Amino acid sequence: IINVDNLNFTQTDGTYGLVASQGGTISLTGENNLQANNILMIASGRNSAITGSGRETLVGHLVAQNNGAINLNMTDGSYWSGAATTGNGGTGTINLAIEGDSSWYMTDDSTITSLGLTNGATVYLSSSATDSARHTLTITGDYTGNAGKFVFYGDLNGDTDSSIDQL
Repeated sequence: IINVDNLNFTQTDGTYGLVASQGGTISLTGENNLQANNILMIASGRNSAITGSGRETLVGHLVAQNNGAINLNMTDGSYWSGAATTGNGGTGTINLAIEGDSSWYMTDDSTITSLGLTNGATVYLSSSATDSARHTLTITGDYTGNAGKFVFYGDLNGDTDSSIDQL
């Protein structure tokens, strides 16, 4: 078990950022600034978990697989740019609660277990309006919201050549 408060790191060499495996647990609190070129957090294996609660600034992908879990409560002012996957066949769990003036900019298709958006929190299904790739967000469990927002981008170009983000 690792408990961390106010962590600040940048991973640049292509390896994973935070890894919980073989039943390990990482708990983040406070204001965390975490950046990775690719996979920011991976929880892999039964009883392996990464939890976070606080103001998060995250850049990179979240991966939960082989019964691992990632549970994040991103409080007011949080920012995340990245994608999420629950492993092949949905073998992991990713639960997100995003609150207040916080944003998630999806950089690729994402699959999560549950999502809560409250008090103006926003999910942008593409990283920007000029991002030509359109993304799909799949929520396999519950979605709850209270004044949360989804922003979809699309290119309406005739009957057969249009692309738009999907939920």
